[in-house]
Amino acid sequence: MNNPGSGSTGKDQPRNNYPPLRLSLKSLLQKIAELTGVGVYYGGDDTPKQR
Repeated sequence: MNNPGSGSTGKDQPRNNYPPLRLSLKSLLQKIAELTGVGVYYGGDDTPKQR
């Protein structure tokens, strides 16, 4: 998700390098949650529908 208004061409996006890492962590947590059956609680943050 690049904001054209911020004029980021990819080089000026040091912060955007972190989301991917967090996403992988979140996916891992989600998988564990699904296995443990607590996905509903974890998903509540990302998807309020699951709550």
